[in-house]
Amino acid sequence: MEPIIPLTIGVLASLGAEAYLLAEWRNKVPIRIHVNGTRGKSTTVRLIAAMCRKAGASCIAKFTGGAPGWIDTAGVEHIWVRRGPARLSEQMRFWRLAARQGVQTAVLECMAVDPYLQWVAERRITKATHTVITNVRLDHQEVMGADLTQIACSLANAVPVNGHLILGAEEFVHVFAPIAASRNTRLSWVTAEMRQELRQELGGDWSAGFLENAATALLAAETLGISAQAGREVLQGWQRETPYYPALWQRRIVWVINGLAANDPESACMLWDRLPSGEKAVALYAHRADRPLRLRGFLKALEQETRCRELLITGPIAKQHETLRQWQAEAGDRTPWAVSAVGTQAVTRRITALTQQSATPIWLILLGNELGLPPECRTFVTPVTEYAEAKDAT
Repeated sequence: MEPIIPLTIGVLASLGAEAYLLAEWRNKVPIRIHVNGTRGKSTTVRLIAAMCRKAGASCIAKFTGGAPGWIDTAGVEHIWVRRGPARLSEQMRFWRLAARQGVQTAVLECMAVDPYLQWVAERRITKATHTVITNVRLDHQEVMGADLTQIACSLANAVPVNGHLILGAEEFVHVFAPIAASRNTRLSWVTAEMRQELRQELGGDWSAGFLENAATALLAAETLGISAQAGREVLQGWQRETPYYPALWQRRIVWVINGLAANDPESACMLWDRLPSGEKAVALYAHRADRPLRLRGFLKALEQETRCRELLITGPIAKQHETLRQWQAEAGDRTPWAVSAVGTQAVTRRITALTQQSATPIWLILLGNELGLPPECRTFVTPVTEYAEAKDAT
């Protein structure tokens, strides 16, 4: 039993040294921006970082949406190399990188979902000067709470101490305000009028999701002392998102609207507005085994969507058949569409039949999460590089 005490002392010494190094790296970066929220975190990180660079500040950033990556001081994106599964401790590597590069500003996407880990991410690792909460939507209900108020409280674990909190919407100011006040943190939020003004100014067909992120980034930039002109110049030069793209299925064109990053029902419902007028789409929901509550949320959100032709469900769905049966019994004939295929083999057969029966390319909206997308359907996340090539393949 003798080694226990020396081993314990050694572990504590190691943890103490780690905490010392983290503090040393972090404190070399005077402006630390922590971006949390349900949707739009990665886009908001990119926008804030671009606005900081536009204002002349040296800035690096890290995002985790989709494939993790980081952005250098020149605005070039790089792959973030992980040593195994995603872990919160990788944020320490980011602060070491920021310190070594001697930057004034760092923008970091919160990668924690569990409320306690969100607290650790802010209070132990980041200690932000500014925290941005993009929005509050129904997702990760298994760990963050059953309703929007509980989810807002979970996200509030990232509220900084003696900092500035920026909210992307005003709906939950009443939840965040007392928490911010208790931590001596200033509070600012985006109003509906601010978003509408930005929509009119930018014009074009920007999605509602992007406009929300853009308005939030502009407000964050304002709290940093960045001029409104610099922020708007970034937005005016921003590459317009592609609302849809062509993909190939057995040498036939399929028009795809990729909503796999919008894996909460509210965000997913916005995707239907990307459809050209008069078109209907097949919805393909990719289920993720560790998010069992999402399926029911998506089914409820889609109930009255008249632009949906039918719904296909794939992924590890075995444990969700009872959920599906219950929803079908409750929905009855209310829905203008039907669940036409469940499971990988049935889904692939159905897509093949649809493409063969249609004289024109079908429209497909991807919903859910990419982790639930089987290998057979991963062709839908890869755009055909040149539409001319795609047409040649049909």
